Amino acid sequence: QVALPFAAFYSAHLQIPAFVWLLLFGLCALIYWDSARDGIPLYLSNSTTWAALAQVLPEKEGIRIIDLGGGVGGTALYLARNRPDAQILSMESAPIPAFISKLRWQWCGLKNVEMRSENFWKENLSAYQVVYAFLSPVPMSRLYEKVKAEMEPGSLFISNSFDVEDVQADEVLELNDNRQTKLYLYRN
Repeated sequence: QVALPFAAFYSAHLQIPAFVWLLLFGLCALIYWDSARDGIPLYLSNSTTWAALAQVLPEKEGIRIIDLGGGVGGTALYLARNRPDAQILSMESAPIPAFISKLRWQWCGLKNVEMRSENFWKENLSAYQVVYAFLSPVPMSRLYEKVKAEMEPGSLFISNSFDVEDVQADEVLELNDNRQTKLYLYRN
């Protein structure tokens, strides 16, 4: 994205074959797959957020956590390393980030984490005590309805940076990072 304006400027002066632009478009489509369909771009959580998540997770042994729209798997891998007693699932439907997350998963050797290349809307959330999402404002109301309908009492829904419209979060954690990240915690 940073190179695009320069590439467009120089493309007028260079004789770049038209198929190169089609290939670049295809590459962007494979990375930002969910942006057009569900209004969910690729956002990556940072290490400050990962540490905060690890702190707010319930201390319950054998807890099941799902990362919706898991990107390249950083959040799930961090939590798996720091909570070996937990079972973590990361779901990403955009092909390139999902492929990267699966490679990282295979290389890490952790047994308590799984990466799936699937649309999370099809996943039943009743098996999870914690749902984490870093999506966008667009799907938040729909996702909250899914959380309320499927998650068990006592479970926790955590949204990175985007609150649920017209629903008061039970707790908001303001992180001291470059983005001034806020984690919205909703208890079921």
